[in-house]
Amino acid sequence: MILAENTYWMKEICTMINEHGHKAPTFTPPVFLVKFMANFDNTIRPVKPLLGVDVNFNINLAKLILDYNPIPIEKTIKDTSGFLKSYK
Repeated sequence: MILAENTYWMKEICTMINEHGHKAPTFTPPVFLVKFMANFDNTIRPVKPLLGVDVNFNINLAKLILDYNPIPIEKTIKDTSGFLKSYK
């Protein structure tokens, strides 16, 4: 889980990763197909209860109590991309 200012779908994060020259899938399979496949694939099974659930987190308490100021996800992805490229 990434603690960020906003909520992002994996497709949005993958699109940002692709913009920095890395390959990430942007295809979103239908929920019914993933639920069906979870019956046969142990790596997918733990995700099954979360499929179709809109999960939003509020980080206001972390900001207030811990004085937490998240780095924008765009910067995080850019920095991580640069780090990974330096190790190729």
